[in-house]
Amino acid sequence: MTFAVVATLAVLSALGAFGERDLRIGTEDVPADIGVPIDRLDLEPQPGAVWEGAELAIGPVVEVARGSADGSPFAFTVYRAASPSDVCLQVEEAVDRGISCGAMPGEGPSGGAFGVGAWRLGSNPSVVFGLVAPNVAEVRIETAAGGMTRAQMVSLAPADVDALLFFGFLPGATESSAWVALDADGNEIDRLEAPAPQPEPSGPVPTAADQAPAP
Repeated sequence: MTFAVVATLAVLSALGAFGERDLRIGTEDVPADIGVPIDRLDLEPQPGAVWEGAELAIGPVVEVARGSADGSPFAFTVYRAASPSDVCLQVEEAVDRGISCGAMPGEGPSGGAFGVGAWRLGSNPSVVFGLVAPNVAEVRIETAAGGMTRAQMVSLAPADVDALLFFGFLPGATESSAWVALDADGNEIDRLEAPAPQPEPSGPVPTAADQAPAP
């Protein structure tokens, strides 16, 4: 079976925060849950493997979660990367796979509850995943269409990573627009908005000959 990193994978090496907030999320403020249910979820840690060409590991490589969403199997593998402040998240689905390597929560330029992650991988269903600080009780993945899904939270202690993995599945081509971290009382700790889409370059693409210095 051939796997490829799909173009929709966004690698976020330094996710920031906007400061802690004292905001109570009441039930009337919670959008409808449109997430795809996870079946046969298994969180028993198992030995994992670093993909060929990926960053080298400096500690244990652990498959921390596996299951299926809408009949499509998935598995997550986590490890600390050769750069001391980096961590890598590998996700493998039935026909796609992707990897994000980057900052731990609090170690990016802006600090905050969130670390490296990806806003969308795959097409049906699409998976959204990332790292969050261990004091976070719940992560809600909001969508551009107004719905959300409550993320599955997984301890990464078996991989010597002081953070939690969060992930959720969205139907079809639904895009995630924000990640919201809540404490055990439902107070908002942090919120991260999706990066603005990059505009497509206009006009002809310059070739090597175009960029060569004039004789």
